[in-house]
Parts: sequence; C-alpha cells; structure tokens
Amino acid sequence: MNQEQAFEAVAQANPLPSESAGPGGFLSMTALLERIDERSTEVQTQQRRDTGATAPPSTKRPGWLVPALAGAAAVIVAILVVVLVFTGDDGPDAIEPAPTPTTLPQAAVPTPLEVTNLYNEATAAGDWEALRALYADTAELEVNSVAGETFVERVSLADYVPQTPYDWDGDGSVDGFDGLTDDAARQHAIGTTTFVTCSQVDDVTAACQEVWEGSALSVRGNPHNNWTLTIIDGVITLHVIEVVPRPDNPIDSNLVAGYRTWINDNKPELSIAELFEDISRLAISPDAVPVHRELIAEWQAEQ
Repeated sequence: MNQEQAFEAVAQANPLPSESAGPGGFLSMTALLERIDERSTEVQTQQRRDTGATAPPSTKRPGWLVPALAGAAAVIVAILVVVLVFTGDDGPDAIEPAPTPTTLPQAAVPTPLEVTNLYNEATAAGDWEALRALYADTAELEVNSVAGETFVERVSLADYVPQTPYDWDGDGSVDGFDGLTDDAARQHAIGTTTFVTCSQVDDVTAACQEVWEGSALSVRGNPHNNWTLTIIDGVITLHVIEVVPRPDNPIDSNLVAGYRTWINDNKPELSIAELFEDISRLAISPDAVPVHRELIAEWQAEQ
C-alpha cells in the first residue's frame, strides 16, 4: 500500500462529515469518552434549566454514543495501519534452527595391536582375503636368525617367490603374500586358535612371538619364531621374521602318525594321498586345509 492509498483508507474510516476538519489532534479512547460525557452533561443541564425539572442521574450512556465510539475506534485502527505500512514493521524475524552437520566421522585407524588381533582372527577363521588386506601392497619381508644371520634380505612381498604353488588370496599371482598365507593355512589346518601373541612397542611397531595356541599336532614346549611388524595407517608395511633355533621339528611326528591311522580306520572314503605328503607330514592346499581342520577337531574329541 502506498501513501495515498493509506490516507484514503483513513478518510473512509473517519466518522466525521467530509466537510468537517475534525479536532486539532486525535484523542485517546479515554479522552474521547470524557469529552462525550462532558457534552452529555452540558446538554442535560441545559434541558433542566429550560424545563425547571430535576432529573435523576442516569448511568446509561446516550444512544448516539455507540456509533460515535465505533467511528473513533475505526479512526484509531486506520492510523495504526498507516503507521505499520510506512514503518515497514513486519514483526520480529523468525529464528531459523541451526543447520545439522552432515559430515560423517571418519573410521578409526586400528592400532598395531589391533592389527595383530585381526591377524589371529583371520588365521583362525581361514579367511585368506582378510589376511591379505592387512598388508600394504608395497609391504616388505625380511627373515633373519636370532644370531643375526640373514636368510632373506629385505624384499618386496610382491616380488618374493614363495615355497608354495597356491594363489591363496586369489589375486591371480603367487608371491610373498601367498607365502605368508601358506604359513597361516598350516596353523589353521592343525587347529591353532592363536597364532601369535604381541605387544605394542610404539605407535607403528608390534613385537610378536609365535605361540601356536590350540594346535593339535605341535611339540609341546618347543620355541617358535619371533616377529617384528611395522604397521602404518592400519596396514603392515614391513614383516621381519626372526628364526629361533629348535631342537627338532615343531610338528610332533608321532601325533601325525596317530591322526593318519585314525583317518584310515574311521574315514575309509577319504584319500590319504590327498591329505598327507608322507607318513609324518600333512598335505597343505586350499582344498585339504579345511578338511584337516574338521577332521582334527573330531579326532581330538575321541582321544
């Protein structure tokens, strides 16, 4: 509404005749009522003087007061409309709620100790792809002896030629990653539940010892190898194996012979040639390992 339209609205709401200029200023509702009462009293006094009669006081306002008040109220409302239009007062601004953050928290990077726990879990479950995922693609291998003799100089696992013909992780090539997985597969076959126990040396290093806990065929009390793992951003970047001298084979040949005989007697449908390399060594392959794991658990339960 522009200024001319606003004044026109006021003029239409004004109860005074168009030729009347009206009072010098707009009165409040209270002042307006007082003015009307004064005029009413003057009229009644004048009438009493003319007739000489004394009328009792009346508390009822004269009939013409109601439309007069309505007209005054219309004037006040019109004035308020004009003021609101020209001051642009649209009331208090609405308070918008604060936006909700949509950024998701980043996944926590596992510590070196957590990575070694995952290593044990993958070995116990026979999950070779999960085991491979714990190594960086650029991870390196080094094999030494306790006395300091070097058996394998530091080399990229991707370039290392292992002593296994099997692609354990299914990536299409046989390399050092498959060599380490072959070691874990042998532990899985003989029932090992915990391959290594480890401690965290610093933010990127774990020191481990092979314990073969749960193994059904290992020589009891025989020492096993040590590991030092460098783990950066949750993946192994360097695997150092320290070979510990042992008085004999860590696998008990007498236990293997007893297990083989049990298969002959109780599982004649199975091929001994596919499960054993010879009388004292298990055949380790992607097909044979889960069969050994199941058979050894059954054989142990009957001992």
